[in-house]
Amino acid sequence: LVRDPESIRTLSDRIPLWQHLTSTVMREAPLTGLGYYAASRVYAPQYNPGLGNAHSVFFEVLVGGGILGAAVYMVLCASLVWFSVRLLSVASERPSAVAAAGLLSVALLSGVTSPEGIHAGPLGFAFWSTTALLPGLLREAHRARTAAAQRPHARQSSLRLRPA
Repeated sequence: LVRDPESIRTLSDRIPLWQHLTSTVMREAPLTGLGYYAASRVYAPQYNPGLGNAHSVFFEVLVGGGILGAAVYMVLCASLVWFSVRLLSVASERPSAVAAAGLLSVALLSGVTSPEGIHAGPLGFAFWSTTALLPGLLREAHRARTAAAQRPHARQSSLRLRPA
């Protein structure tokens, strides 16, 4: 039950692995990367076969797609966080809004130490589902809010138009 302090300091050898992966991609193909899943299939096992994979979505994307792929991924994540914040500001009382924002949070946080957030599987499904779910829920919340705001005005204006 007691962990080795070195294991805690290096996150079970993940930090040196991430340094190795970053230096490898920056040396070999910094702009376009080394190909899909290269970090987990090729370069992580070369560093330490016992680790198994890249242990991070971000490093998997950086090694696979280079700086360009990582930039696109970061823009995608930032836009999803923006949609999530906007959705919660407009419709925080709706369970679907809270669930979608929570789903994104879990997927992004889990992706810090697992590459499964972008691949087929439960975590990847959760992440990619939010790319469609959040914008759609935000659009729906805006429509509902606009319709609710227009209803009282319509009643008031129709009351004024009636003859006394």
